[in-house]
Amino acid sequence: MQQGDSLSLNLHRLYNHIWKYITENILSTNDNIFFSASGLLHQIPIESLPIGNGKIMSDIYHMHRLSSTRELALKKNPIKYKKAALYGGLNYDMTDSDMKDESSKYQKEDNTDILSASRGLLEDSIRGHKWIQLGNARQEVEYIKELLEKNHITANIFKGNSGNEESFKALSGQEYNIIHLATHGFFYPNEVAKKKEYFKPILMQDELNINPIDMSLWRSGLVLSGGNRAWKGDSIPEEVEDGILKSQEIKDLDLRGADLVVLSACHTGQGEVTDEGVFGLQRAFKMAGVQTIVMSLTEVDDQTTMAMMNKFYSNLLSGQSKHDAFYNAQRYIRSIKPDPIHWMGWIMLD
Repeated sequence: MQQGDSLSLNLHRLYNHIWKYITENILSTNDNIFFSASGLLHQIPIESLPIGNGKIMSDIYHMHRLSSTRELALKKNPIKYKKAALYGGLNYDMTDSDMKDESSKYQKEDNTDILSASRGLLEDSIRGHKWIQLGNARQEVEYIKELLEKNHITANIFKGNSGNEESFKALSGQEYNIIHLATHGFFYPNEVAKKKEYFKPILMQDELNINPIDMSLWRSGLVLSGGNRAWKGDSIPEEVEDGILKSQEIKDLDLRGADLVVLSACHTGQGEVTDEGVFGLQRAFKMAGVQTIVMSLTEVDDQTTMAMMNKFYSNLLSGQSKHDAFYNAQRYIRSIKPDPIHWMGWIMLD
């Protein structure tokens, strides 16, 4: 049995256990389903549960995953996209002088708000204890920039050395309606993080009796330009950010202007599962004020991810809603790569 076949079988059983009675006795085709996951269900792509005859939940119903059911009570005015920040094709290996030069661009500003590989934790993402370059990420963001600008949306692209941690923190308080990050994402459970050089100084804070749930925000994040030096345990220049953008840092930013954040990387939907939700990147971006997040619960192939993202933005800028654009992009990937491992892990969270 193929890996994808086994996955589909197990998820079909989950559908029978959770949804079958509701769909057969209460719901009708094209109904809206708003749901907020609980416990381990946070890690299940409920929208993609197979229901038989080659169909999945999102083929039959309009699925809306919510960070909390209180989202239903919030009045949301339509957003006209005007400005986007795009990160991709980042240089994870930077010299001391390059890191200082890029950092100085932001230190000079009086900005008090600054605070085929796979895109994540697979073995081919980290070689020699460092993150490898992503072959398609630069092409991905350059294509998206072209699409946005054709639709009169200003798109600032951060690539090579320019996509450093300082540049991202400088987005705080700015009106960037779209933020796209095509880079490596990570989440490490506590016991695994203890074995990583980068986390050893951070996890020493456990001795200060910091809430373990809060500590989980230090163990998830995104890798930005120059991140390999700190990741390997090497020293970095003074007064320069280390290039590892942790969830703990994101949560303190002001990203209320962002209607859409796309985390085009592996494991960006993962984190510490608690009664209060998932403590990881999704929690951090929500605390920062972001409305909608696109992210992945699993490993994602670099080339397939680029195809998914290109289709998503094409759909969005043709006038489709965020949700229609997302699910139609997912259906497109299903049509060219039917194995669920290529598309099932992607989710959209409001």
